[in-house]
This record gives sequence, C-alpha cells and structure tokens, in this order.
Amino acid sequence: MKSSKIRRSIFSLTTIFSLIVFFVVTISPAFAAWAGFSQSTVSFGNGNQPLGVAAGDLNHDGNSDIVSAIASSGIGVSVILGNGHGQFSNPIYYTTGPGGYTGGVTISDVNGDGKPDIVAQVVTNNTALPCSTSTWVAVLLGNGDGTFQAPNFTCTKTTDTASDVLLGDLNHDSKLDLVVGGVGTGLNVFLGNGDGTFQAPTNYLGNDSTGFFVLKDFNGDGNLDIAASDDDAYPSGHIAVLLGKGDGTFQAPVMYGPLSSPGNITSVDFNGDGKLDLAVSDYQGDSVTTFMGNGDGTFSNQNTIQLPASSYPTGIAAADFNGDGKADIIVGGIFVNSYNEVGILPGNGDGTFQPVVPLSSTCCSSPQYIAVGDFNNDNLQDFVVTAMPTFGISIFQNQGSTQPLTLNLPSNITAYPTSSSGAAISYTVTTSGGTGTSTINCSPSSGSTFPIGTTTVNCSATDTGGGSASGSFQVTVVQPIALSLPANITTNATSPSGAIVTYTVSTSGGINPPPSVSCNPSPRSVFPIGTTTVNCTATDTAGHSVNGSFTITVTGAVGQVSNLITTVNSFHLPSGIQNSFDSQLQVVLADLNAGNTSQACIDLTSFINHVKSQSGKGLTVSQANQLLAAAQQVQVVLGC
Repeated sequence: MKSSKIRRSIFSLTTIFSLIVFFVVTISPAFAAWAGFSQSTVSFGNGNQPLGVAAGDLNHDGNSDIVSAIASSGIGVSVILGNGHGQFSNPIYYTTGPGGYTGGVTISDVNGDGKPDIVAQVVTNNTALPCSTSTWVAVLLGNGDGTFQAPNFTCTKTTDTASDVLLGDLNHDSKLDLVVGGVGTGLNVFLGNGDGTFQAPTNYLGNDSTGFFVLKDFNGDGNLDIAASDDDAYPSGHIAVLLGKGDGTFQAPVMYGPLSSPGNITSVDFNGDGKLDLAVSDYQGDSVTTFMGNGDGTFSNQNTIQLPASSYPTGIAAADFNGDGKADIIVGGIFVNSYNEVGILPGNGDGTFQPVVPLSSTCCSSPQYIAVGDFNNDNLQDFVVTAMPTFGISIFQNQGSTQPLTLNLPSNITAYPTSSSGAAISYTVTTSGGTGTSTINCSPSSGSTFPIGTTTVNCSATDTGGGSASGSFQVTVVQPIALSLPANITTNATSPSGAIVTYTVSTSGGINPPPSVSCNPSPRSVFPIGTTTVNCTATDTAGHSVNGSFTITVTGAVGQVSNLITTVNSFHLPSGIQNSFDSQLQVVLADLNAGNTSQACIDLTSFINHVKSQSGKGLTVSQANQLLAAAQQVQVVLGC
C-alpha cells in the first residue's frame, strides 16, 4: 500500500514555548523585473511540528492571520495574528481535543454568525476520547476578535493520518458542509446543520487514500465539485473528479492519470481560457502534473513537469506570484543540495511552465501544506509553508517589481478628420515595471471621437503593489484640406497661340507640412484662345487630397474686335464720328467671320489711321490711345 507517501509522524510534546523568529532572506529568482520573496519564520518550539496551514482574517481588522495545525499530541492549533505589515503575534494555542494530533485545517464561518471559525482534522491512538473511531473533526467557533471557543467534535472514519478538511455549501441550503479525506478512508461528506455541527457522513471512493483534494465548480453549473488525489486508485495513483449534483451528493468519480503517487492538489486557470485546471504534486514521480480543464467538468492534456531527481515534491499552491498576469506554481521538495525547499514554476500563460527555481535552500522538511495570502496588504501574493527544521512556519513575502511602474505612451498623434465631428482615434498605452498587475485609465479613452483641434490625453496607471504613474500625449485632428482657387479668369490673347496666364492657388489644413499643390495646366502656361479648365489637387504627407478647378478664357480677335465696338460706344461720341468708327469695326468683324484674315488686317489699319486722325479732335488723346492699343493688340493676335 502506497499510503506512506502522505503519512505524518506524531511528535510527542515535552516542552511548550512560543517564540517568533523573524529572519529575513531575500530570494530573487532570475526574472527581469521581479524581486522575489523575503523569508521569515514563526517558531512553535522544539517538537511542535506544524502540518496543515490556512490564512484568513480572524479578527476583522482587514489583515491576514495564520492558523496552523500542530502534529504534537494534545496541542491542537496555533493562531498568529498579522498586523498588516508582514509581522505576526506570538502563537496562541488552542486544543482540538485530548491526546490527538492535528493535520488538515481550514478557516470558514460554519455557524453563519459572520465570525471566522477554525475547522481541523484530528487523529489519535486513543479510542476513548472523544470518538471511538480515534479520528474526529474539531470545530472551534470564533469570537470575532481572533480568539476561539472550546471545540465541538464530529467523529470521522478511522484513519492513521490527518488530512485535508474543506467546507462549502454542497446542497445550496446556505449552510456549510464538510468534506474530509484520509488514508484508507476515501472521501466523507458531512452535511452541515448551520450551527457548527454536522450530520452523518456519506462515503465516496471507499477505502482509497484521499489525503488531498479541492472543492471547485469545474463545469460552471453552480454546484461544487471535488478533485481528489487518489493514491490507491487501481492500478496506480489517479485524480478522482466527482461532479456535484447540487443536493449534497456527487456523481460517480472519473479518474485521470496515471500518476506514481499523487499528493497535494490545487486548481486555478493556468492557460488563460477561463476554465479551471488542475496541478498535483507526484511524490514518487519527482514531478508536478497538470490537467487542463475543458469547462464541462472533464480534463485533458495531462502534462508532466519533471523536477530534479529525488526532489520528492509535496506541498503545492498556485497564484500569479511574479506579477506577469500568468498563474505560477509553488511546490515543496528537494531541488538542490539535498535540502528541503520550496520552488516556483513560473507559468507561461498557456498551461506550460518554466523549470523550477528554488526559493529557499533550508525552508522546511516535507512541506506538505502551503497557503497563499497577502500578509502585508501590498496586493501581492505571499505564501506560508509548514517548516519542520525550526518547528514553525516559513512565511514568504512577495517583494514585487524591482522597477517602478512606468507608463508607455504613444507619440503625439496627428490625424485627418473623418467627419464634421472630428475623427475616431485608437491608441495603445501599456505599462512596464511595477508590482503585480496594473490598471490603466486614459481620458479621452482609446476609440473616442476627437474634435478638430488639439486634445490632451491624460493617462494614469496603478498597480496592485500601490505603485502609480501618470503621463499625457496630444491628439491633433487637423482641419480638412482646403483649396483656395482664383475666380474664373478671362483675358485677351496676346499672340496667335493665345496668352500666357499667371494665377495663384493656396491651401490650408491637412497634415503638416502644408499640402503640396499641382495644377494642370500650370501657372504661366500658354493658354489657347477659348476656354480651358484648370484642374488642381492638394495632397498632404498622409496622402489625403482634395480637388478643385476653375476656367481661363482667352479672348481671340473676334472677341477683341467686339469689345472695341463696345468701347467706342461707351465714349458717347458725336454720332457722325461714332458711326464711322463703328462701321469700320463692323467691316473688320465681317472679315474675321468670313475667315479673311488678310483683309481684316487691311481694314484694321484703316481703322487705326482713322483713330489717329481724330486724336485731339473728335477723340480725346486718352480715348484715341485706348482704341489704338486695342486695335494693335488684335493685329498681333492676327499676325498682321
């Protein structure tokens, strides 16, 4: 029978004294930004061997306290109260019954009065007191101030070793029920009466050895289930999973394995899929084995994490200890130098783990019990482990990050509007350093619609170790690109080819530097006689663009002669002179419309000579010069 793997020796008590020894050793595994743990010890005195250990707030002061079972005949449990700064009171001892030694221990409010109680499993070789079975569960009702009443007893099935005790509401009657394991006793379920006493047990797993188990809801149906290390499951050790029916009973067990000698067991989400997984120490297999939960109460992907030879792993616990958001495993064993130690298996977040890193070379002999808590209120996961060499417990306090919390902000953002309201801008802000997990808040938040103009984004971050950081960056939503185009242009041709036309186009808005502009035809091009559309495009460095156009009309000889007629009429000359000028220009116009350019040139010359003859007479000099310039311009256009 393999039950020797979870047996504990019974220590006789010859001297009782309490002594707190705080020696601090900083253990710093080789992780970039994590400082590891500091270790201290609370001593119970020679011969007072602790076994089970649990952490919780016993006196409602908001600080974690520690209860440890004492495997010395008649001692019972020790209570040490924390001050929230990682320091603890001297142990106070409470009996759990005459002549017994105490193993598994847990903290729960078993009578519903809002005050934490202590529940412990006790074994003795005295069949007379208080149970003929020589095994019982002691319930010490709490007074709410960290002190406890004398125990009442619930007799359990005979076992030769103390084991886990856990409580949970198995039948949804708002009363805590009790599950007790043991060597050769299977699992025994006691429904609670709500006053700290329990009904007769129901047995599961017969006489198998089930010293370690967890109560969790593995299939999400709201009912508590059991996963137990079954050291006697044929033909080798297995994990037995019993799904709860919600009425205090369980379905038939489903076995997972095999394992050489399954020991302590823990359950968290190791691969980040939101489903509970399992990890169990394997004493004879020198390993830790994980099973990934499927979320329906079944498990798969059994993976063995091999530890150094002859490491004999025992106690196990899981939490995110190094602050990377991934669950790690703490395991007790012998990893280097033949010393009893605890080590950390850093989680990769996908259900796999890095090699074990020892945290202490002289921690504790056969550290079968590990409890996780926050002992100094820094929001970091600490743990406590039973420690035989000093006959006490070793407390490992998480030192958190070696680097301050830092906000990693984006550079200032410049964006183009997507609507009249501005632009929806997404950005990423992360943290580095700090302790534990961090929370980031930014205002306006990523994905918000930022108005046109410059907005300052203010960000702050806090971590679970009390660190904080703040910073800001700017988001500028620029004005849309605008093209400033000239009005449509009309000009006279200056040659038979047309006219050289200069124009100016400007822009505003867009991403800096200012947008570039291209127009076709470009400024100072020769525009032919007639109307030409000029198309312009402005483009910024981000590729945003806007288009626009205007026209340039170049007036040819026909148009210019028509304009000359209009000019003559505007002078309001004596009718004889005006009619003579008008008649000459009408002749030129007729020549042009007939396509007779040479005759038009002759008739234009006659008009010019006539104007010269009337300069200072029928025409003012200014009027004559104006008509001459216009007529000579037409000659140039015609190539006369």
